[in-house]
Amino acid sequence: MSAVKALYLVTKELYDLLQKPFTSEERDSLIPNIEELLKTRQNIIEKVNPPYTDGEKQLGAEVVKLNKVIDEKLAQLKQEIQLDLNQLKKTKTSTNKYTNPYESVSSDGMFFDKRK
Repeated sequence: MSAVKALYLVTKELYDLLQKPFTSEERDSLIPNIEELLKTRQNIIEKVNPPYTDGEKQLGAEVVKLNKVIDEKLAQLKQEIQLDLNQLKKTKTSTNKYTNPYESVSSDGMFFDKRK
């Protein structure tokens, strides 16, 4: 099998994986699969060398089309993870303020009498 054909198959598998709707819990289990496919794809890309046949050129064009969608989906996935991390940070902060309300008391508005 040519390197271009192998690249197409791995790219198609990654594309299919990212097209499925998934929840936050499912996302956590899919991330290792996505990483493995990306590593495999990177290794195959390093092996792709010209000259290309007409069939390989068509597969290459298809890989480029799929790659655009994959990039968008990965950016969306990254954004969702970032939102979850921000929400977790806010929850942690508000929980900490609730359990220990006087931990971060500021001295703003307090009057200190310096006379003796």
